Amino acid sequence: MSIADIKWKLFSLKSRAVYLNGLKTRKIVPYSEQMIEKFRNVSYGGIPASIILLNVVLCNGKCYDRSVLFAATLDEDIDFRIIRGKVDAIKLNPKYNGENDPLFADHCFVEITDRDNEVWICDTSLGLLFEKELYYKLENVEERHISTKEDTINFCEYQDIKNNCRFEDDKYMSLLTLPIIEDIAQKDNDNFYHDQLLREIELYKKKINYDGLIDERNNHFKNRTKKFGE
Repeated sequence: MSIADIKWKLFSLKSRAVYLNGLKTRKIVPYSEQMIEKFRNVSYGGIPASIILLNVVLCNGKCYDRSVLFAATLDEDIDFRIIRGKVDAIKLNPKYNGENDPLFADHCFVEITDRDNEVWICDTSLGLLFEKELYYKLENVEERHISTKEDTINFCEYQDIKNNCRFEDDKYMSLLTLPIIEDIAQKDNDNFYHDQLLREIELYKKKINYDGLIDERNNHFKNRTKKFGE
């Protein structure tokens, strides 16, 4: 076993212990139902943030985009920062090769100061919130860049998300994307949010009358086929 493999194994063992204790002591918490409700009111590519952020497959490897999406769901009076930097979960993982990329271990997450002035880290790749001190010790974070709340609000991507939450306009996109997302969600039984995610998909289907959209699409193609067949 190589030194790199030993370091990764030790990190994995430490992480497991930290996670178990953190969940028990509430220093690590999942998204609350109140947060998930807020996710429903924000969309990305025509899909509610509740469906995206509860789906690990749609978040892994997309921490920059998902951090901005999460920030867009926060109440206006909540202070936050988006932080980029190296983390051990990537740096020590043997499957990642950083020889030719100095930013290979770069990660992005959201620092939130709640109404009780407690500071939390939201790691969208994990779908969990961590007490900041615990997260920084676990991941041995080396900060590279910090975007303030004001900086983030001025991001084009943030503005696009906040200004394009029109589910009625985007609902036809769901005919292309939702079947794929639902298939992934149904097969991913290891997802901590498996049941909540399937619930969010069903809620969204009802909201946009998904079955009616399918009938509308099928009738459209049927009429076009008849037209060209005449």
